[in-house]
Amino acid sequence: MEYQAKSIFISYKNDGEGRHFAGRLADKLENMGFGVYYNPKEQHAGNFPERLRKAVENCKDFILVLTQSCLDQLINHEKIDWVREELLTAYKCNKKIIPLLLSGVSMPKDKDEMPEDLRFLPDTDAILVAEPYDRAPLDILLSWMFSKPEKEDKYKNSFNNNREYDVNQDFIETLSLAQSGDVKSMYEIGIMYYFGFSSNGGSGSNADYKEAAKWFLKVAETENEFTAHANTMIAKMYFSGVMPRHGQSFEKCLERYKIAADGDSYAKSKYDLMTLQGLGCCFDYSELEKRIASGSDEQYSDERMDSRLFCEIASIYVSYGQFDKAAKIFERIKRKSPEVEYLKGMLYKRGVYNIAPGSIPIPNYSEAERCFRNASDGNHLEATYELANLYFNPINKELPDFHKAKHYFEKAALEGHTESQYKLGWIYEYGLSDEKNILKAIEWYEKAVINGHILASLQLAQLYQQSEVLDYRKAFENAKKSAEDVTDIAQFILANLYFFGRGTEADVDMAYRWYEAAYKHGIYQAKFMLDKIDRMF
Repeated sequence: MEYQAKSIFISYKNDGEGRHFAGRLADKLENMGFGVYYNPKEQHAGNFPERLRKAVENCKDFILVLTQSCLDQLINHEKIDWVREELLTAYKCNKKIIPLLLSGVSMPKDKDEMPEDLRFLPDTDAILVAEPYDRAPLDILLSWMFSKPEKEDKYKNSFNNNREYDVNQDFIETLSLAQSGDVKSMYEIGIMYYFGFSSNGGSGSNADYKEAAKWFLKVAETENEFTAHANTMIAKMYFSGVMPRHGQSFEKCLERYKIAADGDSYAKSKYDLMTLQGLGCCFDYSELEKRIASGSDEQYSDERMDSRLFCEIASIYVSYGQFDKAAKIFERIKRKSPEVEYLKGMLYKRGVYNIAPGSIPIPNYSEAERCFRNASDGNHLEATYELANLYFNPINKELPDFHKAKHYFEKAALEGHTESQYKLGWIYEYGLSDEKNILKAIEWYEKAVINGHILASLQLAQLYQQSEVLDYRKAFENAKKSAEDVTDIAQFILANLYFFGRGTEADVDMAYRWYEAAYKHGIYQAKFMLDKIDRMF
């Protein structure tokens, strides 16, 4: 588990009194906006773990909760004593050490009673805390600490904030059932690995794609209600380029979506969208004509963002008989402006340039490229974007030219073209032109979000849960923005953030609401989280 630095480290003996007080103190400080490292699950027998050492080394204030049993343990120098190791690490690192003496506890008058390496402790200024716990000791503590509230970054690194759900235990139980051959659990453990619900706890920043793929592939080989959904997850992994031992493959992604389409509505919508865009396959205009003629767009609700592209292409067939007249007008114009070249390019791209009435549209992408290039040379933003798209989604089995696509997307993006900013971020995120560059991806997605691009918000919601740029607060803000505009996977991400308390206070009721919305829109894995919540209450 990647440790996220906290400014305050609370050390305590895992007895009833110490743990209870430390938990209350952690809650108070966190509610005030401080970054606090407090994890009762760390306090058990065994070797002092590296993550605890790093947590102490990275803190500003080391708060030592001293119950009588904790002090006795330090004095007696027991063999296994994590509090001792934490304290010595803090001392060696010159941390601000603040002992809190709980009711009835006092330091030895003779510091020689302490082990030699802990004789600094009785000379350290301490705060007396009597029960009932009142405000005065907290005010003293606040005045002594180096740490300051994180204010707007209060939830930036919030982790495992939902104390009503034990992700560790759930993970262990699900894995055990999966290993015994229970197919439902096999799919569910794949989901837990994919979204980072590991045995270390947490979500989003520590996904294990190797294990996720292993379980999804096992389920995909079976024939039951989970088979299609497992193939959907495999397709997503091929699309994102996280399938172990495989590079990114739109072709393999499309194959899996096609297999899953009959049993997973989400897979069917993605398969249709990819074939309409020519992503992972040759662009099949005749197939599009059949779909429009049969009214197959009924599968799309008014809410689905995918329907915009479908309706745009369908509109060609509604009015394409008028385009032959437009083409003749363009031919009469001797000096072709960037706007004219762009419009001609769109007609060539859609296959309706000089089309005879009643004929089937046949796109001419080479002519479209020529027109778009001419218009782009005249600084026409939409033409520059369309030219980039031709390189990004090549037709007739040509290989993509992501370097050229990046060049033209960037040209338009620098001029404020929103869709180009989003596509440029996409290229950086998945390393389609050069090496992956998450910071560059975030930079361009942020620009697109400012201009109102909802899918860019979705990408940011996922990126800000990656360890190298982890910021749960930003993940939450972007997930909420995207989910409220009915982006299905964003609804699932937002539900996870509410459930685990990432970037916000844990709120199981809100999590349930968004899991329901995600499930309604075809995100099958949301059903498992709904089941978990139903079992909890």
